Amino acid sequence: MFDAREAAQGEVQANQDATGMVPLQTVLNPNWNLVIAVECVEEDCDNVLTPRGMLILDRIDKAIAADPLWQKLCLFHSDTNQTCAMDPNPARPLVSIAHPLLLFRLAFGDDVASYTQFGMDFALFGVAQRLDYFNFLLPLFSREFNITNRKAKMYRMVLQCAGPIAVDGIRYQTMRDRSE
Repeated sequence: MFDAREAAQGEVQANQDATGMVPLQTVLNPNWNLVIAVECVEEDCDNVLTPRGMLILDRIDKAIAADPLWQKLCLFHSDTNQTCAMDPNPARPLVSIAHPLLLFRLAFGDDVASYTQFGMDFALFGVAQRLDYFNFLLPLFSREFNITNRKAKMYRMVLQCAGPIAVDGIRYQTMRDRSE
């Protein structure tokens, strides 16, 4: 069985330098992740995977990406590329924010206002043909979303934090670093 905490500790040990320090924000810390859910609440709404749903997600994504505190907490690409990770390759994903919009941006670009329902449905159909991609995206959707029903009443946005972090000049090795 996979133990995320054990894997994270192993990653920390593997990345330590001679002083025992790990580069900032390069080790995923699953205990710090935040999940934001966007749900359909209007009457007769059975799908948030619509152009309107993606415009809402795009606004949330841009607000988070622009937040200075998020830059201090997000998972970095590496110790040499200290920007929030955004490489959604399902073979080895490295993203600081995971959400369905990643798929549509890859397929149609960043102009979210130009997305159409037909295009989005076609992209989801294509993903359903590749089980590795489909399984990568599956946790982002509500229960009714599956290989034959590519509609979701809710989608998730996962903010993936990293460690160690430095906030206001203080370096934190773990979430409880200053309270222990």
